[in-house]
Amino acid sequence: MSNYLKACCVAAIAGSAGVSPALAQDSTTGTDGSREVIDEIVITGSRIPRAGFDTLQPALVVDGQYLQDRSFTDVGSALNELPAFGAAGGNLQNGSNEQSAFSVGQVFVDFFGLGSQRTLTLVNGRRFVSSNTPATTSTPSVVTASGLQVDTNNIPVSLIDRVETIAVGGAPIYGADAIAGTVNIIMKQDFEGMDLRTNYGISDEDQMEETSFSVTWGINSGDGKGNIVVGIEHSDRQGMIQSDMPHLAEGWQFRDTGDQDYSETLIPNGHANIVANGGAISPGDSLVPNVGLGQFGDGSYLQFAPDGSLVPYDVGTAVNNVVWSIGGDGLFLPDVSALATPLKRTLITALARYEIAPNIDAFGEVWVTESSAQELVRQPSYQSGLFGDEEFALQFPIDHPFLTPAAQATLQGLTWDDDGDANTAPVPIQSFWLQRSSGDMSLNGDRTNADNNLTRIVAGLQGDFGVGNRDFSWEVAFNRGRSVGQAQFAEVDNQRFFYALDVIEDPNNPGQFGCRVALDPSSRPSDPGGPFGTNLPQTDIYSGCVPLNLFGEGMPSQEAIEYISVTEISRSILEQTVWSANITGDLFDLPAGPVGFALGYERREEEGDFENSGFSQLGLGRAEAVLPISGSYVSKEIYAEFYAPVISPDMDIPFIDNLSFEGAWRNLDNSLAGDDEAWTIGLRYSPIEDIELRGNITQSVRAPSIQELFLPQTGTSSFASDPCDANEVDGGPNPAIRRANCVSGGGGLPAIPDPDNFTSGVVNASVNGIQGGNLALLNETADAYSFGVIFRPRWVEGLMVSVDYVDFDIQDAIESFSLTQVMRGCYDSPSFPNTLCGQFTREADGQLPSNDAFQVGFVNAGQRTFKAWQMNILYSTALWNGQLDISGNVLNTKEDKTIVLGAPDEDAGEITSPDWQANMTFRYSTDRWSAMLQPRMLGGGVRSLDDAPNRFPHNGEGTVMLYNGAFQYDLTDDIGLQFNINNITDELPSRKVIAWGLDHLYDNTGRYYRVGFTWQMM
Repeated sequence: MSNYLKACCVAAIAGSAGVSPALAQDSTTGTDGSREVIDEIVITGSRIPRAGFDTLQPALVVDGQYLQDRSFTDVGSALNELPAFGAAGGNLQNGSNEQSAFSVGQVFVDFFGLGSQRTLTLVNGRRFVSSNTPATTSTPSVVTASGLQVDTNNIPVSLIDRVETIAVGGAPIYGADAIAGTVNIIMKQDFEGMDLRTNYGISDEDQMEETSFSVTWGINSGDGKGNIVVGIEHSDRQGMIQSDMPHLAEGWQFRDTGDQDYSETLIPNGHANIVANGGAISPGDSLVPNVGLGQFGDGSYLQFAPDGSLVPYDVGTAVNNVVWSIGGDGLFLPDVSALATPLKRTLITALARYEIAPNIDAFGEVWVTESSAQELVRQPSYQSGLFGDEEFALQFPIDHPFLTPAAQATLQGLTWDDDGDANTAPVPIQSFWLQRSSGDMSLNGDRTNADNNLTRIVAGLQGDFGVGNRDFSWEVAFNRGRSVGQAQFAEVDNQRFFYALDVIEDPNNPGQFGCRVALDPSSRPSDPGGPFGTNLPQTDIYSGCVPLNLFGEGMPSQEAIEYISVTEISRSILEQTVWSANITGDLFDLPAGPVGFALGYERREEEGDFENSGFSQLGLGRAEAVLPISGSYVSKEIYAEFYAPVISPDMDIPFIDNLSFEGAWRNLDNSLAGDDEAWTIGLRYSPIEDIELRGNITQSVRAPSIQELFLPQTGTSSFASDPCDANEVDGGPNPAIRRANCVSGGGGLPAIPDPDNFTSGVVNASVNGIQGGNLALLNETADAYSFGVIFRPRWVEGLMVSVDYVDFDIQDAIESFSLTQVMRGCYDSPSFPNTLCGQFTREADGQLPSNDAFQVGFVNAGQRTFKAWQMNILYSTALWNGQLDISGNVLNTKEDKTIVLGAPDEDAGEITSPDWQANMTFRYSTDRWSAMLQPRMLGGGVRSLDDAPNRFPHNGEGTVMLYNGAFQYDLTDDIGLQFNINNITDELPSRKVIAWGLDHLYDNTGRYYRVGFTWQMM
């Protein structure tokens, strides 16, 4: 075999450079001028075995060596660093992986940022059960993806041989969900010996400690007919909150500071001064210091100190915003916002095969995974005059028994202007209102604890046979997976909360105080369920009541906190059962070679259940009501694939070195969404040996998920960027249309005649609405194509380059639009008013009401288009006494657009979808040591193409470079040491990116070190 072919095969199959284009050639010219054919290889992108590793579609290979070099503990984190997978940047942050609120700590992969539900993840070419909890989120302004995403935390990295990815054409070959692309994780086969690995990691800030351990053991049977591989892997990662990181602890925000040139400028140390941790007080029901509300007659603002006394409340420096100030004693969000989730995982995996008869092998897989994640912090329970219902400010008399004598004395001397008339004298207050962010009312269980247990078995037979001079291969398999997730957290029981606040003196014990419902039976409601509508058994709700003291941070007693708290437990079960059968072989011969085919059948059943307590179903806590979900569907699919070599090199046809056609077709019969087809057809053409042109046209399908279908209509809450707000009215794809629609009103929406002076309350205070699923959903369909060129110059040995263009047009996209998207789709549409305008309401003054403000849900209403150029490069050469391997991946996004009822929203060029992304990997290795450097370019972009020109002084971020490095040294043939540095230059998100809330797109944890130890016994 020639050196050139060796370089191709080693780089593309063994992946010595780590992340490489899936490139090779069917044959090559040997030193004697003859063609040499390489061994048959099964590739992702086709079920037809053939020579080489070329693919019709753009493809990448991530090999196990690269995963080990970088010390990844989950393969999703490795893929999410590649330009082709979603937005640039980190993947440990909460919310950056579209995970459900009940699935803390999961990692999904997202091809081209088209939604992780549109990327199909396979293991050894077979489906893997999802762990994505089919439940609603209480905040539709937060993006969560509803689908059959595979949590890559469940795949043991130590057993991965390589990961093959293809764009565009996977749905006809592998089934629904592969609209954007397919990820096929190939596990180690026929492994023999033992491999033991352990490593420890910690950040430059002494945060995010992580330890991991793995052992892989494999043995062949004595007769060589069988093999078994067992892997055990355990990892433990600590988490951190935003204020643990100095760059986030500065609290940067964009707010209106009165600048004449820009509507919002950068401020540090942003605090919400409408509440205080221990409770600020106001004479009226609202505390909005930035507009002068909440001060007493002497102009003072007051709050409770930890000892219960009243002290001045520093409201900070006011900005033109009802909630936020610069500095002060108000709520500081980085203190109550998680940055990375603590996660523990234990995985046990066994893979086996045995030849039970000539040309027939039995194979099996067993997977057992246990993982546990925990939120470090949760948003506290608020009491504010700007919120509604149970979160409204609390009123107390000035002689309340829990007030200290000093506090009562202070209150007795306070006055306020109760009628707003400056000509009348202030009057003494008789009561006060408490505005509090109750972070101290938290049990350990207040933070979500999410546990997931996954089991999966695969069993089957495979073999080959001959008919005449034709060889055929076949396989039948059974695949059964079950993922059980449980989330546990504490909620405030609103009924008990207000009982605990109603304190009176004990008539039998003068000077002692207790709850009214405990001391005065006549005050108890006649309805045993209580005034909040609960009929849950609560035998101690009255007699067990413990008074709650909210006058100062730390004042609530542990007993009172336990009384008002309810432990919420939710449970989700996802089950997947797949029966499959396929056969491959050659149909007949063409002059260039045999025509290959694959036929198959797959029956897949997906079942999902989400259960929670009656307490949360009724919405008796601070969160909106969350209802259970249960549903299932069956998908019956048949597929066919062909590969036809038309012209081969040995035919010696001028200007045609190679020409082949291939295609695939699949029929999907979904028991709920109906019947659909997916297909692809393409060709590969080489005018000369050094150049290959390739292209394909594909129609793909994605069936709706259990959540999208069966989610009940339930309450939810949301903030929104109101298009008619003064800061938004001159934005959008067509500012003139937006402004005109806001001013005119219509479709039941009132006119906003002066949007330049309109401040929408929903920007800073959430409103309540309804969301739900839709059993009438249709399959998503996508028309896509790709074309490209592969360049392998014979005069540069070891060099291969591919350049491809990809184009997606997704129709009937299943979307659950956020309130912001609904409002923009209404006001940005030339056909105003449209159907989206009826999904939210405004009061006469233009504000959204606190309750019944909007309705959202899953609909086939979206169109998504994506166009981009991809370039992949691979170069491998001997250098000095070692081997130099270079690989690179570049993505140039040309269009990333969502269209809703004719209103386009272009993202290409924004920070979340930059024009350019790239990474390179340089690896030099010798017999004893290897070193790797990986530069990554995160392309610059604007915050939003819809922003008005005068909104921000700097509406974008420039190019950011990150550098990762690794070094390995073998002490002996069996024992090795490893050292890694991620983000060598400690590049952190800029202040403006933090202020926009987009810091999770970058590396938020800074420089990170890992040391590792390896012991191999082969």
